[in-house]
Amino acid sequence: MAFAGLGLFACSNEEIADNGGVQGEANVVVRISTNSSRTASDLSESAALAVQGTAKVYLETALGRLERTITLNGTDQTASFEGVRSPGHIWVSVNGYNTEAESLLPEISLVTANSTTNEGLKAPMFADGGNVSLNSSQWTYDDDSKTYTGTLAPQHQIARLEFAGIKHAQSGDDACIFQSITFDGLFLNGIKLDTKASSSTSFANWAAVTATEQKTMPCFDKIEGGADFLTHGTSAVTYPKEEVGECYAYNIVGGDCPVLTLCFSNISLVDPDSYWPTGKLGYATVSKYKAKGSDIKGHEKDFGATAVSDESAYYEITKFPAGYIYQVTSLPIEDKNIGTTIDGEPVNVVATVQIVDWKLVNGQVEWTE
Repeated sequence: MAFAGLGLFACSNEEIADNGGVQGEANVVVRISTNSSRTASDLSESAALAVQGTAKVYLETALGRLERTITLNGTDQTASFEGVRSPGHIWVSVNGYNTEAESLLPEISLVTANSTTNEGLKAPMFADGGNVSLNSSQWTYDDDSKTYTGTLAPQHQIARLEFAGIKHAQSGDDACIFQSITFDGLFLNGIKLDTKASSSTSFANWAAVTATEQKTMPCFDKIEGGADFLTHGTSAVTYPKEEVGECYAYNIVGGDCPVLTLCFSNISLVDPDSYWPTGKLGYATVSKYKAKGSDIKGHEKDFGATAVSDESAYYEITKFPAGYIYQVTSLPIEDKNIGTTIDGEPVNVVATVQIVDWKLVNGQVEWTE
């Protein structure tokens, strides 16, 4: 983000940017508009979802920097500065977003399988309002009340991923090949953990994943003790367990396509003539994400998709821009999707993603085969 050098420091009277010729003291009223933005709570629904947390509005003046704090409530809200001497640069930071910090998520708590989305509602956002000035179309001035009025619309800095409905599925009438298999967890490769990162996550194996200390931006979930992933008869347990109503949720820097990988251990096969290396882990890796044409139409370039010609069809998306929730509610894993390599060769999965405004994106995955 190119905001670090915005000159957000107190200035002398002469250093304050020209505000269009208004002399003396004035009032500044700024509306913070977040009601067109969305975030998630549990497994997100397509209904309007409000960003939660706090917004801090900063205003430079001839006498120093002023600050107002707003508790967000899902509607447009205002911050007022009265009797300001030479109002200048104004900006808003939502939920601790700091343009000069090493990480953009200083106030976001961990989101895990057991505490999925309640702490993840506080999306970091930012808006630069420039200088309060009659020379800017963003501001109006009422001479009678000596009040500048304007609107700042903070922009999202992260994307959100939600995965649910993970279960072992049989392929047609074929019998399950596994005698035993344990689901250990899931993780994300190909994501940046903050906007300053020069490279993306590229874990080589599950041991490397679990050795990572999850700080402000988690990129994996470990199932303590593991979970039985066999289908018993025609039934299979879904993870996270449906009665809990959770999902595996991750806040990430928007951009490139994340690579979701599931990890399995304690693997043995039914057929004694078949071979699985003793102690070898199993992996199922998502190779493609697809979204419904109606969800991305008009924004195909943002999602790295081809032009939508059929709104009911599904199109591969290769980008995950910030400001969206990407939701996959069904991830059936067939035996053929589980292999011994982390890169998904020669097995893969495709996921379908639905996209709804925070914007919320629901969809499907395609596993490597």
